[in-house]
Amino acid sequence: SVNLKALSNHFASSLKQQIKYRQNTTLYLTMAAAGSTIHVSGRNIDGVKSYDELHDIGHKTHNHLLIWQCFISQLSLHFYMRNYLAAITLSKTLKPSQQKRVLEIIRGFYEGIACLSLARDT
Repeated sequence: SVNLKALSNHFASSLKQQIKYRQNTTLYLTMAAAGSTIHVSGRNIDGVKSYDELHDIGHKTHNHLLIWQCFISQLSLHFYMRNYLAAITLSKTLKPSQQKRVLEIIRGFYEGIACLSLARDT
């Protein structure tokens, strides 16, 4: 078992160091990755940007890794919180490509499990 409060404390410490040394790229990636952990732990850390803000920053800076991290973190958070309809809706926003990249596989996995869970509940 993982102590989410201790993990969110570690993220908060890491964020403070990244802000102090102006490491914006890693700061935003850490915010995206830590967002779900912070949310599940019920903690509020000052200065942590929302997924929407991070997604906009990713588009403005052409940081595809940040966009990917926001998408995966948000999708897994919806799934963990059993908000399957939101997970499916978010999954549908990703435009399918002919290339079978990791993102496509993960998106398909979460979307499929969410659909099965919703079907089971009806």
